[in-house]
Amino acid sequence: MRRYGFKTFDGILDESYDTETNDIQRIEKVVKLLKDLDNLSVTEQQQIHRACLPIVEHNYNHFYNKGLSDILWKEFMHMLNGI
Repeated sequence: MRRYGFKTFDGILDESYDTETNDIQRIEKVVKLLKDLDNLSVTEQQQIHRACLPIVEHNYNHFYNKGLSDILWKEFMHMLNGI
């Protein structure tokens, strides 16, 4: 997703699942992250929510305001030129 211009929540959330090659362990890491988030206080959850908002806004704008389509179109044209 980063390659396509999306931002992730690195530094806010534990994204170590992203480098896990074993599918079962990857799922277990995601489940642990979700449980850890669920166990936070409401105040801590709200702080994380506020920290994530700029990233969510960036990703929304990137997806809906031509950023992603421009990248995909260029990639598609590059693939066609290689044929």
